[in-house]
Amino acid sequence: MLVEFFVLNLKKEFSVNVNTLCEHSSWAAQIKSVPCGLFVVPTPIGHREDISLRALVTLNTVDVIVCEDTRITRPLLQYYGIQSQYISYHQHNEKSKLNAVLTLARQQRIALVSDRGTPGVSDAGILLISSCYQENIPVHIIPGPCSVIQSFLASGFIENNFLFYGFLPRTIGAQRSIFESLHPIPMALIFFESPYRLKKTLMLMGTIFHHRQACVLRELTKRFEEIQRGTFSTLTEIFEKRPPKGECIIVVAKPSPKKTTG
Repeated sequence: MLVEFFVLNLKKEFSVNVNTLCEHSSWAAQIKSVPCGLFVVPTPIGHREDISLRALVTLNTVDVIVCEDTRITRPLLQYYGIQSQYISYHQHNEKSKLNAVLTLARQQRIALVSDRGTPGVSDAGILLISSCYQENIPVHIIPGPCSVIQSFLASGFIENNFLFYGFLPRTIGAQRSIFESLHPIPMALIFFESPYRLKKTLMLMGTIFHHRQACVLRELTKRFEEIQRGTFSTLTEIFEKRPPKGECIIVVAKPSPKKTTG
């Protein structure tokens, strides 16, 4: 029974007995039957309990965990009692470490995790995952949390489609070119932005997207989650008075239908 995998600790919070879970998991047996390969494992984007049982089983069963930042992944592994070996792999060393990690994936079962959410979305995982496919190394994708989907739904600008751009460039000129090229697209637009550039980015967006509504999201799923909706001028004023901390996500609503006169 699933309930036997959970224990009530002294703080009266539910925690997971991962070793017991793995003993009864058909997925753990399936992983062990695979001699090598890459397992792409989503981790929580904020709240550490937003992780699937399958993700926990994977992290506890593989030989090595490849982390974007071990300082962020280590507390999560400790919280769930996972003792698998782990190494760092991020945007500053991805090219120099790529061949070594590929060699590992050819010989062992390795899991790839990013700091938050699903690896391969605007992080170093892109190069590793694509390289594994090119080298015919088995790749297994585990479903789970994704900040892009979370922000799209939380923005309130829900439609049948949207466009995700990712991290914006640092310069105003490069940003302007991107915004002008995306302006005609009739759907919601999603961007990642640094808190240090948020105010200037919102001001620039206002000159190009004009009357479209927008939403700024930060600390998603955490205790101090913040979601602000409004015009670009309103959002600029909010974050001018109270500078944000942590990575921000900007969702621009699709254009309102033009009114026809008859």
